[in-house]
Amino acid sequence: MMGAKFLRQRPVLNYIADFMSRELLLIIECDGASHMLEGADGRDELRDKALENVGFKILRFADDMVIDNLSLTQSIIEQTVKERKAELGL
Repeated sequence: MMGAKFLRQRPVLNYIADFMSRELLLIIECDGASHMLEGADGRDELRDKALENVGFKILRFADDMVIDNLSLTQSIIEQTVKERKAELGL
C-alpha cells in the first residue's frame, strides 16, 4: 500500500500480527469474535502496549467494519501510512 510492504501473520515479540510493515513499524489488526470474549480487551491492551514500547503503531479494526466499510478502512490505513512515513522520515 502506497509503496509500503505489508506481511501477513508475522511474529512480533511473543505475538502474531495480522499485517505488519517493518519499515513503517505499523501493525494492522482485524479483530474477530474472539476479541469480544471476556478478558480479551485487557489482553489486547497489554499486547498493544508491549508493541508500542518497541516502536510499533497499532491500528485495530473490527472484522465487520472491514467487511461493511472497506473504503473507510482503506482511507484510515492510507492516512496512517502517510503519517508514519512523515514521522519516520521515509
